[in-house]
Parts: sequence; C-alpha cells; structure tokens
Amino acid sequence: MPDETTKFESSQALFCAFVDLVGRDKSTKLFFQKGNFANGKMVYETYQDFVGIDKKGKKLSPSKVQDKQLITNRKNIEIAFKETDTPDMDLNAMETFLMGSKPWFHSSVIIAIKLISDLHSKTAGGISLSKFGAVGKPQMQKIDYVRGDKAIMQSIEAIWRICRDNEKEKASVKGMGLTGVPFLDVNKWSPADIYYASPKAAKEIAKALKEAEEYEGYFYSDLNELVLTLMKSGDLLGVSLKKQTDPNKVQIKLVNFSVSTKGNLLDEIYYDSHDAHTKKLKKSKRDGKAGSIGKVKWKGGEVPANTNTPSRDFNVRIKGGGNIQMRHDPSGNSWKVDFKDKGAGARAGSVTSYKIFCQIWALVDASTAKTFKTQLEAGRAAFDKATKNPVWTKKKAQLMLIPFKGPKMTNATRFKSSAYDFQKGEISALTFMNKILPTLVDWFSKGGKAHIDKKNKFVRLLFQYVTSRHPLSGKFVIAK
Repeated sequence: MPDETTKFESSQALFCAFVDLVGRDKSTKLFFQKGNFANGKMVYETYQDFVGIDKKGKKLSPSKVQDKQLITNRKNIEIAFKETDTPDMDLNAMETFLMGSKPWFHSSVIIAIKLISDLHSKTAGGISLSKFGAVGKPQMQKIDYVRGDKAIMQSIEAIWRICRDNEKEKASVKGMGLTGVPFLDVNKWSPADIYYASPKAAKEIAKALKEAEEYEGYFYSDLNELVLTLMKSGDLLGVSLKKQTDPNKVQIKLVNFSVSTKGNLLDEIYYDSHDAHTKKLKKSKRDGKAGSIGKVKWKGGEVPANTNTPSRDFNVRIKGGGNIQMRHDPSGNSWKVDFKDKGAGARAGSVTSYKIFCQIWALVDASTAKTFKTQLEAGRAAFDKATKNPVWTKKKAQLMLIPFKGPKMTNATRFKSSAYDFQKGEISALTFMNKILPTLVDWFSKGGKAHIDKKNKFVRLLFQYVTSRHPLSGKFVIAK
C-alpha cells in the first residue's frame, strides 16, 4: 500500500498536468474567486466539491450536477491523469486520497498553479528556466509529469548508482572535505519528488544510462551535466515538494544553481544554542494501580505514573531560524538527524546513518567524532540487548494493549501509543542516550572563538548534506 508521501507526490503530479492542460490563466480563475491567486479564496473547498461527489463518496450522475463545470473538471482530470506516469498510484487511489485530505487537495492545487505560472520566469546562476514557458499554455504540452516511473526516475537513479560506485575510490582519499562524504541515497544528490520530462529527456536519459553501464568513467559531474543540459532546453526538471496551503506563502526556490547564492546561504548558517539535559535520564516511576479498558486489563506498576520525562532529543538551534534535531529512533535502533526549516518547522532533510554523521563531524573534530562513534555503537549494542531480554519481550503483547497516550479510547485496539512504546523509549534513554549525550553536550557547550568556529562549520556541513547542497548534488527546484 502506498504511503502518504507517495499519495501526495502522485496527486501533485496529477494537478501539475491538470493546470498544464487547462492553462495557467484559466486554472487561476477556475480555482480562485475572481482569479485572485495570492489573496482570493479557493472556489472548491474539497476535492468532492471540485468534481461533484456526494457524501457517500460517489460521483453524482451528470443529470444531477447543477454546475456543469464539475463535469468538465472530471473529464480534464481524466485527461491529465493520462499525461502522468505514477506506477504506484492509479486515478482512483489519488481521488480517494484527495477526498480524505482537504489540506493536501489545497496544497496540490496551490503548488501546481505556482509552478506552472512562475517557473518560466526563474533565473539563477546565469541559468534560465524560460524554456518551461510553454508549460501552462492551454492544451497539454509535450511533457509528462512523472513520479517513480521507469523511463525517467528509475533510470536516473540507476545512473546515480553507477556514479556512486565509480566515486567510491575518489571519496576514500583524505583531504577532500565534504566532497569525500558519500551519498547513501539518491535524495542527497537530488530530493526531486516529481519530474517534468519530455520524450527527448527520456531518450537522452536512456542513452546516458547505456553509456554509464558501458563506460567506467561516468561520474556525478557527467550526470549533473546531463540534467543541466536537459533543464536548459526545457525537457527535464526535478521538483522537490513541500506541503503548502497558503497561496500567499507558496514560493519556488532554485537550489544549487549558483555558487555565490549557495555561499551566501551558508554564510547565514550559524550555531546559536542547544538544549539537552545534562543529568542522566532516569527510569520513570510506575503507577501502583491496575487498570483496564474493555477486555484489556493490566497489573499495577506497568504504566508510568509521570509522563513528563526529559526529552530524548538533542536540538541545535541555528541563527536566523531552523534547528537540527538529533535523536535515537527506537523502532530501528538508528541515529536520526533532521534539519527542520524555520517557519512551520517542516523537515528539510535528514541523515539516517550514524557513520555519515561521524564522517561529517570528523571534518571538524576527528578525535571527538571517533569517541562519539564508539559510544554510539556501544549504545546501540546495549539497546539491542535490553530490548531482546526475554523478561521484557515476554510482556510485549500485553504492554502493547495498554493505551498510554492520546485521548481516552473506547476501543482498546485503537490508541496513539502504548505502555510498550513508552517503555521501549525509556530503554532508549537509559541504554543509548545516556551514553552519547555527555559528549554532545560537552562539545556544543565549549566556548572560545576557535571552538565556536568549529560549531559553525559543523552545522553548515550538516546543513549542506541534509538539504542536498553537497558539492556533488544536482540542481533542482523546491516548491513550498
């Protein structure tokens, strides 16, 4: 079953195709009162309103639809779907998703209109996207909107894998800085969720893939040149999507197009402060009372009495807004580092490999990075051992049935969290976080100009990596 990300990205591709088909001007008038995109209210509050669906989730028969524009909308959505290539989602699945989420329907429409209307006017680093001006004129242009398709996205990823393997030898050379820190997934090269792609792009990508497979010297520079050439000709564009329900705030950003712009952005990234508890996290007290919900019962002492336990996150705040959140993920016994942008706090990128995290840290302080890596690995081993302890795992089934967080539930099988989740998180705090927090707190608490420079450099390097601004990353557009 497709996850929410797949559903949104596929639905976004659908509405980009719809706006392209109808035309940017007509689409603005169709979706916004008096055609006022920036300040006008949306004409259709829900997807159901947009295509005429009743409260039971069924499309009204044409004879019962008073506003015939809804019938036209239906037909155009079907035509637009034929111009998308989203293997994981058919039109029925997209419509079901959009009917169940008004915010995602609004976001899909708003971002599609912004992209189709303004994309061709964007320029950065001497690179113009003017060739995309044809997109958005009435009637479908010779370009498809793809998400996870074979001809474009899967083929680009295949080329990326070849580049990754070919770059390994170079990346092992010391003194390369961030260039020597490898990509572990394609999203660090480019986080594009959907692509605008013409038949010419598909042909050139297929040709490049064959070349990369046959020629051992194909590197990221070659892949980046391929994407740039097709971008300049208006045949290929990767777009990273963020949720945006306010037409006044939606914006388009060109990433990695200009060295100077990239440098200016990094100059604004400074360490500001951090928060973490300096004292060791302790096991919470247990409630002495037994309890039950429906047929589910539990013994006294199995539910924590105090839920206000110290946070297991370590947060580094950045001057100008945003923060880097570091935490242990108990579900996979992994180290997660997320950069959260200023404003709504949306996640702008992450590092899920502790080895990569330590490699980046080592560029600033090799000794501390080595110590941290040793402590982290010891913490992972201790957590793994504790969560596999027969005494605890034996109680897993019962603990999972004890509601712990969220509103009072009448159905015992439905709750947001459980005593099992809490206790697993507690084990994470005791075995993992207690081992690594002192090193993080001590390092980020040090003052002095030399060390402050190190902290600034570290957060900049992390920012570059998690937001796909690595020196070898490709060019892409963010719509948010």
